[in-house]
Amino acid sequence: MKTKLSSIILIVGLAAACALPPKPAVPSVSGDYNLYLTQGSDFLKEKQYDRAVEALNKAVALKPEAARATNLLGIAYFLQENFKKAEKIFLQVISLDKAFAPAYINLGNTCFMIGELAKAESYLKKALSISPNSVSALYSLGTLLLSRGQYEEGTAYLAQGVALDPEYLERQRDFTARIAVAGLNSPETFFAWAKVYAGQGRAAKAAEYLDKARNAGFKDWKRLETEKEFEKVLEDPEIKKFRRQE
Repeated sequence: MKTKLSSIILIVGLAAACALPPKPAVPSVSGDYNLYLTQGSDFLKEKQYDRAVEALNKAVALKPEAARATNLLGIAYFLQENFKKAEKIFLQVISLDKAFAPAYINLGNTCFMIGELAKAESYLKKALSISPNSVSALYSLGTLLLSRGQYEEGTAYLAQGVALDPEYLERQRDFTARIAVAGLNSPETFFAWAKVYAGQGRAAKAAEYLDKARNAGFKDWKRLETEKEFEKVLEDPEIKKFRRQE
């Protein structure tokens, strides 16, 4: 499946990027594991992905059994858009620690990017079997299912994610442009997101996505009265604007 670098969701578990001064050049591999790990993490935050790969490769060379460093290396390759290499690295993480949920999430997102959606779904569901309240897995799996036209199941996962962390997408803006699958800008997908926010009683966000649905060609406004998620916001003035289009 064709992918493009613009849309809704990616969850790799990194902290928000900070405007930090440039770090010194990465020293030789004979250095300290913790130093390389810290440098690699800092380079990721600064979006210096090539330098992150260099530092984290040195960390992993010194301690190949370290799941955390290996996972960060996979993230660095992912952010370089070297998805096949990222997939290989995340599989190594799982071989080191089969209960490490972030690696399954990252594998799911990587397979999502390269269009291997069945594998992506399997990895994300495995992550949730290990960590049922993983917000990142819930958002990623919900988005994946929307992309496959499984709107009811997708909105259910997204609703769980929004309930646990309503502002997750806002905090992940640096990464949201890196996951996209054809169909995520369809009228039905936008309407599904509106349902998610309506079900949380967030009328303004629901209206935002209803507007996107309308601009994408959505016309079945009677569903605002038949879809149960809209019951909480049906009388809100912002939602009434769309009801008048019936």
